Amino acid sequence: MEMKKRKWMGNKYFFMTIIVLLITLLSGIFFYQDHVKAIALQPRSVYTVKTYEKSAGLKEPPAIELTDGVLYEQEIIMVSSQINGISLEIDNSDGQSEGELKVALFKKGELYPVQEWGYDVSQFKDKGFCSFAIGQEYSVKAGDHYIITVQVHNEGKSPIKLQQAYRGGITSGFYANGIDVEGFTLAYQINNGTCNAIKYFYIMILVLSMLGMVCICTMLIRNSSIERVVFSTILFFGGIFIIVIPPYAVPDEGTHFVTAYAQSNYLLGKEVLDDDGMVNGDLGAGTYITRSEIPTASTYSQYARGLFGKTDDFTYANITLRTPTELRQLGYVPQVLGISIGRLAGANATQIFFLGRLFALLAYAVIMYCAIKIMPFGKIILFMVGILPMTLQQAVSYNYDSVLNGTLFLMISFLFYLIYQKERVCWKDILILIGLSCIVIPIKFIYLPIVGLGILIPKDKFGGKWKKVIAAFTIAGSGLLIILFMRLQTIINATSASGRHSGGITSGLDFYSVSYCITHPLESFKVFFQSIAQNISFYIESVVGSSLGWFDIEISGLIIIGFVFLLLVSSLQEEYDCRLSKKQRGVIGVIGLGTSTLILLTFLIAETYIGSETIIGVQGRYFLPILPLILVSIQNKTIILKKNITKMLIICASILEIATIMEITKQVICR
Repeated sequence: MEMKKRKWMGNKYFFMTIIVLLITLLSGIFFYQDHVKAIALQPRSVYTVKTYEKSAGLKEPPAIELTDGVLYEQEIIMVSSQINGISLEIDNSDGQSEGELKVALFKKGELYPVQEWGYDVSQFKDKGFCSFAIGQEYSVKAGDHYIITVQVHNEGKSPIKLQQAYRGGITSGFYANGIDVEGFTLAYQINNGTCNAIKYFYIMILVLSMLGMVCICTMLIRNSSIERVVFSTILFFGGIFIIVIPPYAVPDEGTHFVTAYAQSNYLLGKEVLDDDGMVNGDLGAGTYITRSEIPTASTYSQYARGLFGKTDDFTYANITLRTPTELRQLGYVPQVLGISIGRLAGANATQIFFLGRLFALLAYAVIMYCAIKIMPFGKIILFMVGILPMTLQQAVSYNYDSVLNGTLFLMISFLFYLIYQKERVCWKDILILIGLSCIVIPIKFIYLPIVGLGILIPKDKFGGKWKKVIAAFTIAGSGLLIILFMRLQTIINATSASGRHSGGITSGLDFYSVSYCITHPLESFKVFFQSIAQNISFYIESVVGSSLGWFDIEISGLIIIGFVFLLLVSSLQEEYDCRLSKKQRGVIGVIGLGTSTLILLTFLIAETYIGSETIIGVQGRYFLPILPLILVSIQNKTIILKKNITKMLIICASILEIATIMEITKQVICR
């Protein structure tokens, strides 16, 4: 009878997997036919200049109305060895613009154009990039300057408009009759070939997603341990996340990459910084400057080509990257190893970037395996938090959150292990906690209160009350010394208000400080309250991953609701597994809420100017490390599970992961 029941259970998961695979395959085929095949024929941009409102935090600049008789010139810098055209973003969304647009491409300093084009704008009834093809591949040199000239003839009709962008990166001047249009550039693309590689890219994503589902289902039917299932799930779906979220699509990944690259220079015995404090890069490293932080179909095509060895690199003999962040942190160790191995192996820029991300994912998967293995209860809670879209995005990026989140999850698991499972706490356990603190504190010491879970460890496990007190003081003292050694300047900066925020940008505003909060408690409390009241929905949605990338990849609300539901269900205890008392849940909840308050306070002091209605800069991802504590604290004996549904939760989570991956891919491809 028992054998038949196990077989039926296996069949249930088997049939669920078959249904999911069929739906995924059919929807994938239809999308391929309707969109991917057509998009593959579009020009492939090797460099795009465009302002994306969500990522830049700036309002998109207005389109410029071109005046008859005025010569407009846009200087561009080549980033590849050849091109086959350019694109300009025409704004005729109202359908009223008329006239002829004359465009020419010159090499700077030369009289004769590479090619000239004429375009009847009345044929264009929308807003988007219009391509001007050279007709054949034209050889250029990376770093060379070219000029796009634009003239209009409309004889007094409704003016033609071209979209502008804010100047930045490696964009150059935009001139009207020789006068610099300060702060702006035209929105343009430099093209080379087509996006044909995107067809293979999309098929690869589809196949990998289906293989991941098959692997997970097989492990569940064979009753593999949950830590092994977690390890495989993170590797499969995390590996796909590395691919569908291209380089620099994760916020601030450029800065984090440069810091990891600087540490790689140190590891390989190379000159780390130049005289100006900028990171020295090898040949080809310039590719990292020509990134597209908002991914498009061209980004995917370029990414796929680079992974398979086809890439257009800068050829400068000497290249410098931007200034790095704190070099003493351990949060970049996996990425540094990946970068260094790629550089030693002679990999191209895209492959090196991929290796850094891959090593970050491997480190995170191993840490999560250990965390769930030693977790005495609530393993499914840690599993759910560990594979949320936002968690995986951070885990596969150059952001130090990859190491930080995993380490904090391991710290929580280890503390619960000491509280509820291990019979005797020894000095080796104390040293492990201190070691984990040494990783966490240099990155973000605001999560240190999590160590406070140790007060729930019974004194008998230490051998008496005073031994527990000595152990507590040892851990607390070690943490304090690390903070003073690594973060003393940060603490000093926070004690007084100034006209500078955490990014070091001078402004005419005064910012909150510890002293200001103490002397103005009601005002500070009001900002706290308003932040929670107005943004609680955003915090919950974004901790799951409602807006990935630079807040430009919107995940469907149904997927987010699905993940929230699974998180809540995972927090329910089984009928015969109720371990936590009200007091223990209260202590855990207080630590979770206390850490949340510290997060808000940090951003109040670091980013918020006096007079702001809410705290600035807080995102849901900052609450990921304490989410397991919050879920554990809401466990109760009133709402309990009559049977174990762990396998069903894993299957449902995997389905939502596939839906998330396909949503990301489709959004990016259709741009």
